[in-house]
Amino acid sequence: MFLKLPNLMLHRDRLRADIVVIGSGPGGAIASALLAEAGRDVMLLEEGPFLPLASASHFSREEIAQKYRNGGLTVSMGRDKVAYVEGRCVGGGSEINRGLYHRTPPEVLDAWQRQFGVSGSVGSCIAPAF
Repeated sequence: MFLKLPNLMLHRDRLRADIVVIGSGPGGAIASALLAEAGRDVMLLEEGPFLPLASASHFSREEIAQKYRNGGLTVSMGRDKVAYVEGRCVGGGSEINRGLYHRTPPEVLDAWQRQFGVSGSVGSCIAPAF
């Protein structure tokens, strides 16, 4: 999500805004939108690049290298070790967990129907849900 910020000022190679939100994932995007709607000048920063959906094959090594921090695996340090993933592209966590907002690809719907006997999963049947 990109918001047009009419009062954002460029001054001597510096951007100025009332509020800077770091991270364009679900939390950052919603916070930025609400603040902008409330009349604040908001700058939304993301660590990684803007990548079109077709920049890499879904679930490929290339996509993980492009969109995930630390090659897809971050480990917390301490007594109990926990592995987790973080996005580093526009959309953040919602992009790497794309089931949150990308439509299910037709080939996946077809595979579910064949492999698991899921009825009504054909794109035209579930289109109203999108």
